[in-house]
Amino acid sequence: MRVRPFGRTLSRVGAGAQLNKCIVDKNVVIQPNERVGFDHELDRQRYHVSEHGIVVIQKEKRFN
Repeated sequence: MRVRPFGRTLSRVGAGAQLNKCIVDKNVVIQPNERVGFDHELDRQRYHVSEHGIVVIQKEKRFN
């Protein structure tokens, strides 16, 4: 996975997590083995998904 940080960020991505076509804002914690960006119907229930399939995870989001 290629990550492009902009400024200081405290976001964390757990081991084995998979992200596809995502924008992750600051202070987001993604749990191990989480998959985001592969099932747009599921992603729409939790995040904003653009008309082009980009998933946006807003700041301060915590996975349970």
